[in-house]
Amino acid sequence: MNNELISKIAEKKPRLITGFVLSAVVVISAFILAEGVRDKYPCLYMFIIIAITVLAIVMYLIIINSVLHFFEIEKMYLICGLTIGILYLFIIPPYAAPDEEIHINSAYHFSNMLLFSNAGEEKGLLFAGSKIVSMPVSMRECDASKIYSQKVNNKNYEKYLSGFFEKTGSQDKSVIVPKRITGPVVLYCVSGTGMALARLFNMNYAGILFMGGLFNVILFVLSVYYSMKILPFGKRCLFAIAMFPVMLQQTSSISYDNIIISAAIIVTAIAIKYGYKGEMKRSMFIIYAISSFFLALSKSGAYFFIIFLPFVIGFSRQRLKKKNIIIAAVITFFVVLILARGLYTDMFYPQEVSEVNVSESGGAYIEWAQEYAYGIKDYINNPLILLKIIKNTIIEQIDFLLKSMIATPLGWLNIGIPDIICYAFLIMMLLGTVRYTKSDNITIGNADRIVIWVVVLVEAAVCAAAMLLYWTPKSYDIIQGLQGRYFLPVLPMAALTMSNNCIVIRKNIDNIYMFVVILLQYLTIVHILAL
Repeated sequence: MNNELISKIAEKKPRLITGFVLSAVVVISAFILAEGVRDKYPCLYMFIIIAITVLAIVMYLIIINSVLHFFEIEKMYLICGLTIGILYLFIIPPYAAPDEEIHINSAYHFSNMLLFSNAGEEKGLLFAGSKIVSMPVSMRECDASKIYSQKVNNKNYEKYLSGFFEKTGSQDKSVIVPKRITGPVVLYCVSGTGMALARLFNMNYAGILFMGGLFNVILFVLSVYYSMKILPFGKRCLFAIAMFPVMLQQTSSISYDNIIISAAIIVTAIAIKYGYKGEMKRSMFIIYAISSFFLALSKSGAYFFIIFLPFVIGFSRQRLKKKNIIIAAVITFFVVLILARGLYTDMFYPQEVSEVNVSESGGAYIEWAQEYAYGIKDYINNPLILLKIIKNTIIEQIDFLLKSMIATPLGWLNIGIPDIICYAFLIMMLLGTVRYTKSDNITIGNADRIVIWVVVLVEAAVCAAAMLLYWTPKSYDIIQGLQGRYFLPVLPMAALTMSNNCIVIRKNIDNIYMFVVILLQYLTIVHILAL
């Protein structure tokens, strides 16, 4: 065995040397990039060197794996996903992701519930007219005074990184902070648990935010690993999608997008596994049921139809038996209970939500524009308005929606990534659907493509409709507020439909593929840190 190993190393020696040289160049680039902030921002200086050195080590580990074949692609993903996911906790710092403040406060509220801390003080509602806009949360005074900026620049990087070395401060006093969601706080059970653990260990606010994000990263990485493990094809494709910069931003933040995306990926993988292998083990069904629960509960059921993907694929594969119909009916019943208003404890909907301020035609009042949106009655009476808005949105926004689903812009739409990197990630996703003859002996059927795209388009329509009815004023002729990140839960299932028999490869390119994806991440991170 040792002789065989030595023989492999000797045969691939040029590859190992080349990889080492490339990794060394990456490390050197870290010192060059960090030199400009060395004196003024010492914590940022050290972080840049550590972050890019870690990336270089991961890249070289992939090269070693291409020679020794220690790990399959899903196990390599565990290493890459955890490493880069943790880096993104710093690269896109707290409060820099969209709507992050309200997500952080909501997760903090969940940690209060776990610790039985000041929950009695978190009462009352904040209104805008007759609409509830937020609810209060009780925070330690030492935490409430450490709010970080939404901007991503050297000064705020330094403030956050140096915050880890500060003392926690007095924990005797608490203050009431506004802005947490009026919806189900159970969506923050993962990040809130991380925050609660950090508070038990008397960590400061920077540590609390890190732990909340870390727990989200772990959940996402384990979800993708599980999904890659059970997928009969498309593992490389899922690897690329999980490494999209926008995906990493959303899943490493405190946002409940993490739990939605993780659940959607799991349900998609289980649907493919069930449809093409006919397997639905008890453990798999339990994981599916938990994932479905969160999908049904989140965003007022906007991703509701994903839940039934295993059964519609089973139907198209002619495997829908009486037992499965009963299971689907039971799930539907419980989903309806979940969505029915007024059946929850504080874990779900803490307060009754008042009526939204609407116009005579049912159009919601758009606070930021100080005018009303079109109501459903308006669109029924004049469908040409709806068709015009849809047409304009597709024509004018399609490029933005595509890029904002992959890599740019990040943060509060203020961190631009070069288009060439964005489209390179897109190409890698498409290459990931190419079949490898020795392992990917299954490709998706035409009937399954149809049912999957029906689900994808319905979910996309629901997301667009929500922004149209509640965020788009009458004076605008395109849908406002629509971003590509809203489509991340359905992206994996849409991408897997690209698998076909037309293009196949005879050589396993997993390690080359992973190396290129991580190289793109290196270029992305360098661009962000160099801003």
